[in-house]
Amino acid sequence: MPAVRARLGRPAPLVNLHPAKLELIDYAAEFLPFASFADLGGVWHVDGGYSLYAVGKGAAGVLVDEGAHALSERPRSEPRLRIVDGNFTDAAVAAEVGQVDAVFHFDTLLHQASPDWRETLALYAGQTNAFLVCQPQLRGERTIRLTDLDSAAYQRLLKPPGAEVDLDFASTLEREHDSRGLWQWGITDDDLVAAMRELGFELRLLKSWGRWQQLESFDRQAFVFARP
Repeated sequence: MPAVRARLGRPAPLVNLHPAKLELIDYAAEFLPFASFADLGGVWHVDGGYSLYAVGKGAAGVLVDEGAHALSERPRSEPRLRIVDGNFTDAAVAAEVGQVDAVFHFDTLLHQASPDWRETLALYAGQTNAFLVCQPQLRGERTIRLTDLDSAAYQRLLKPPGAEVDLDFASTLEREHDSRGLWQWGITDDDLVAAMRELGFELRLLKSWGRWQQLESFDRQAFVFARP
């Protein structure tokens, strides 16, 4: 019976965490200064799981998300994790985060409209030495603003092959043009690397994890950028 109680007392395993993102955290913990981090937008669908994983690597961190009120007790009770309930693109929120060794952008940059993804990176560039980025990246020659496309073109890119195009989606696309709820950008690898270089960061790691959710135009890519 004591053994059963011991098993019940263990924390539940972290769920919905993608190995691509875990591998980036592993890389940072092994090869970069990694005493502190900021996990931006790290609540939805993962309940702060990447923050908790990073804490398990010995770092202390800040988890920033407008959905922070929905976090379970496990991340809330972690003493090495500070939680900020707010929009990480706000300058005041960035100032509250402060200086950290690494910033996590996991499926966040592609949703940024105002400020856009480049401006969002620039907001934190002066207060970190590394960025971990993992998201679907566009296969193409140039980055495109997806919400500037017409409804049919937008859906052709973002719906799996064979999925039906919603003929009524045009009004949603117009009404929510700048909403973070929409997929805003198709960012190419070259443009992301160039933007980071302009901010003073070099590419340390790039790994492709294959097609993103059956979409022919997007691959899941994982990047580590660090100051030279």
